[in-house]
Amino acid sequence: GAMKEFYDKQLLDNLYPTLYLYQLATKKPLPRGSGKVIHFKKYFKAGAGSGHVIPYAITEGTAIGLSALSAASISTTVAGYAAAIGINDFVIMTVPDDTVKSSVFELSKGYALKMERQIRTVISGSGTILPAGNTATGSSSLIGTASTINAVDLMRAAAALRQGDARGWPDNTVAAIVHPRVGFDVRNDATAGTGWVYANAGFAQGAQRLWQGEIGNLYGCRVIESTEAKQLLPTTASLFKISAGASGFVTQVIAPGAYGVVELESARAKVFVKQPGSAGHLDPVNQKGSVGVKGYYAAVVIDAARMKRIPSGGHTL
Repeated sequence: GAMKEFYDKQLLDNLYPTLYLYQLATKKPLPRGSGKVIHFKKYFKAGAGSGHVIPYAITEGTAIGLSALSAASISTTVAGYAAAIGINDFVIMTVPDDTVKSSVFELSKGYALKMERQIRTVISGSGTILPAGNTATGSSSLIGTASTINAVDLMRAAAALRQGDARGWPDNTVAAIVHPRVGFDVRNDATAGTGWVYANAGFAQGAQRLWQGEIGNLYGCRVIESTEAKQLLPTTASLFKISAGASGFVTQVIAPGAYGVVELESARAKVFVKQPGSAGHLDPVNQKGSVGVKGYYAAVVIDAARMKRIPSGGHTL
């Protein structure tokens, strides 16, 4: 009824602010009545000998050659994900706030993390590697403070995307997903100079912000900060703690059309509330209830040429 719709809306409202990678994806509705596979199309110009794409002078009365446009179908299988929090009758009676609402808030944060981590896993190996400092990094365990990111690294990645004719976002920029420690290095880089423009500087709050988590714009590259940006871990378990000398981070620089996801509104992300007593004989004295979320989701790389990767160190904060 109305309360279920309220909680479903609350779930979506709580999801969006923390979906940093999702917001940069090509989105497609969940297929209905056509199986579990979702398809994305990648169009590209065919090779030499297939005609011209750029118009050329014609000869009167002579038919022009036809250009070829090829399309590749990029597909992936949609999977279901769910989580639930158990609540009991005593909590409902004694906790002063809305227990269900609080549970939905916590579950939505977990669902958002699952979505972000799935996208990160799917795209983390895609895109040309452009190491910070334009130097070979070798083993990820050797990335240290000498390879912290700076302005020129973002400029190089943006230029490489434009060189490959990757189109930009609505304001002709590209987007970079950075870890907060990498974001600190970018903002602390003296070579950025006057190129760094804060997301809200001189404007009404958020007026110049295209993306959630955006901290600024540097030479045509919008910088988005997320704790879910990829971290590189050394192979030795004792060194898993992220530190400047033991590990580092990967900044993804992304143009439109790089990867695709199932559109959230069509993914049937729903809240399920089970009141104490709803389990029948399995809950003899009406003690147990639960709040859960369930949805269907998938992510897939569409065009790896529209992404670049910048491995770098990160100063210890």
